[in-house]
Amino acid sequence: MSKYKIEFAPVDFSDAIKYVEEVLKSGWLTSGKFVNLVEERLSDYFKRPFLLTSSCTHSLELAYKFAIEKTEKNLFVVPTWTFAATANAAVNVGGRIAFYDVDDNLSVDFKSLARILQKHGNDVAAVVTVDYSGLPVDYKKVRHYIDMYAPQALFIADCAHSFGSSYLNEPAGFFADIACFSFYANKNLPAGEGGGVLIKSEWERDFRLMRLHGISKDSWARYGSGKWDYSIEIIGKKANMSDLHAAVLMAKLERFDEDQKIRLAYWAKYAEVVEGIEGVRMLPLSIGVRRGNAHLAVLLFEDINRRDSVMQCLVDAGVMLSFHFPPLHIQPAYTSEMFGVEVVESFGSIAEYYSNRVFSLPISAYLEPEDVDYVCENLYRCLHT
Repeated sequence: MSKYKIEFAPVDFSDAIKYVEEVLKSGWLTSGKFVNLVEERLSDYFKRPFLLTSSCTHSLELAYKFAIEKTEKNLFVVPTWTFAATANAAVNVGGRIAFYDVDDNLSVDFKSLARILQKHGNDVAAVVTVDYSGLPVDYKKVRHYIDMYAPQALFIADCAHSFGSSYLNEPAGFFADIACFSFYANKNLPAGEGGGVLIKSEWERDFRLMRLHGISKDSWARYGSGKWDYSIEIIGKKANMSDLHAAVLMAKLERFDEDQKIRLAYWAKYAEVVEGIEGVRMLPLSIGVRRGNAHLAVLLFEDINRRDSVMQCLVDAGVMLSFHFPPLHIQPAYTSEMFGVEVVESFGSIAEYYSNRVFSLPISAYLEPEDVDYVCENLYRCLHT
């Protein structure tokens, strides 16, 4: 049993039982009916092909591998303020890394991005962005910098946080060449495990092949058609989603709009508590045409000691908190020669500054209203102690 009165990101999967039972009774647990149904639905939503994968990490690896093959380059320009997978996936496909910094809203720092691209632009396979906390990056501005300094490079968006967000009234990821999504258990659209990749129509076959060992027809297509022959056309990997997870995803898609209304209302309650208090602010939900999804409720403090004391005060009250993220450019995996990772450039002074001044409050559509009220009451108390 947890020591916490309020969990950080609770989720209830009971609404998926009907679809999961259908999959179990069918005897077909790997990619099948529900994978196809969800892919069709998400492709309609994005107005581009969307393929389900086993994780966002695998989506990133597919995207990075494709970028290396398409550009014949192997340098990936990634933010230092992100989860490990954003950079690890590049290393896992033989890539080199350049880290750029973040701005005061923990999004793209265009000064450091420009410096990297001006110096290394000819070597870049992809510029990678992260919609941290669900706040979309300025996609048009990123594209401008790529076109100016590294026109051969792909624009890959890590949208692990941003399903349901929008930029210029299009879904997050739409304006990138490739966008990778997570459906992990704590996401706005959760399947427990799983991911997806948004691609251009002309690249769909390449990604279908890469997703499943380079095989020309998956099991569902072979058994469904009665034609057993297939060819192995490229060296791919095993990155398909199971029908069990797709069944859960279907159930969550059906209630996604309702869940988002709840999540946004909870985010607004936290913002109301913080508003006007000197030395602390909420990371913005939206900035102009960049409309967020309230994936995280992040507090930023001017004073390190105050951040630490407020965190401890909330934890003592039984409120589970989280921290996103320790900057990658100072992590042992990227600083120690023993791991053989080639980092060609690193910027991260702003990320280092905020790494000791942030934490994330509990947020989920599956928190009860009284849970959020409890967090708000204690947040107010802790901020005024």
